[in-house]
Amino acid sequence: MALYQRDEHGFLQIEFKSKACNEVQKRLAAHDREDLTLLYALKSFRHFLMMRKFEVQTDNSALKQIFTSKDLSDLHVTWNHKLAQFEGMSIKHRAGRKL
Repeated sequence: MALYQRDEHGFLQIEFKSKACNEVQKRLAAHDREDLTLLYALKSFRHFLMMRKFEVQTDNSALKQIFTSKDLSDLHVTWNHKLAQFEGMSIKHRAGRKL
């Protein structure tokens, strides 16, 4: 995952984070691992993102379902509450080859 932002002079600043999945996380469905990645990124970059508008670009169209589904598992409800802290977040789907 990467954070891209422009500084006051218009220069692009980039920060990267990565994390390996543990054995339990490896058994999750791909869209659930994508949700976990988003949560990890938001936690890692929290100091940059709180109280700001920002866009998450992803090649996983299922990521938006955690916000729109009416029938969420307990795990997804917990994740939804954590994501709700980031009021300025919007999610944009882009095909993988266009990212």
